[in-house]
Amino acid sequence: MKYLILVLLLLTISIHFVNSKDCPRCLDIDDECNINDTTVTCPKGSFCSPISQTCKISVPENGNCTVDLECENTLGCINSTCIQTHYLGMIELCTHDSECTTPTLCKPYSCGQTCNKACNYFELTCTTNGQCQFPMVCTSGKCNTAKNDGESCKISSECQPYSTCSENICQSPYSMDLGENCTSDYSCDISKNLICSSNGTCIKDLNQTSHCGSLDPSVKKSIFCQLEKCRILNECQVVDHMAKKSCIYQSCGELVDKLNGLNDTCNATPSNSNSQSVTYVHSLLVLSLFLFISLII
Repeated sequence: MKYLILVLLLLTISIHFVNSKDCPRCLDIDDECNINDTTVTCPKGSFCSPISQTCKISVPENGNCTVDLECENTLGCINSTCIQTHYLGMIELCTHDSECTTPTLCKPYSCGQTCNKACNYFELTCTTNGQCQFPMVCTSGKCNTAKNDGESCKISSECQPYSTCSENICQSPYSMDLGENCTSDYSCDISKNLICSSNGTCIKDLNQTSHCGSLDPSVKKSIFCQLEKCRILNECQVVDHMAKKSCIYQSCGELVDKLNGLNDTCNATPSNSNSQSVTYVHSLLVLSLFLFISLII
């Protein structure tokens, strides 16, 4: 019986460490932190202050700030105020450069102020997708109409921004299997715990970090693919920030919120304890129970 208890103890400890492997440890408000320390992270809705080196609650929209870091997600610090930034794409109406997705600028034209490159409204040369208006993408330095999933291709940059060209066909995000070619982590199937290696092939995530922030990677895959379909259907460009004023949020806001929720490593609000601490306490309670049983047998 005592040997059985020992085995159960070892299994419990192993499960705990496997589940928490390489995931950042979640902190609470006012806990000490370091912006260069990737082993810990502040809770949702907060940031690590480089001044106090503690977790502080993020500043909401229109709140006072000194740097971007202090503002809530998708907000930037402009003129000491947290506002929505970098949420507009090419040809969208704007009033300030900070609204435009990099590297576009807000320039006046006869049709009104629009997010465009600083030079020529009709120029179609590019270095990033942000310089091409929907439905174009930047391919070999030129803006060309993006090919949808299932259409023929030669390279991934011809496809939609998060899709991959495999076997001369544009493949949807997170669809590449083990050993298949990839161009980014958006290529490989996260529901199978795959990531894109430095040599451009999908490999197993040996660090098992794909579960961090999302209990079920297949849910993240499903929501992201739904969001991409919604973005394309509503002719929204890929922008730096999916802020509330952006085309993609106004058209697909529910999916954006769901995705952001999954991407939060610490889903607890600032006033709550983190889930990893709960897991740790649970493991200790189970261990204590086994030890108690072993003593009375």
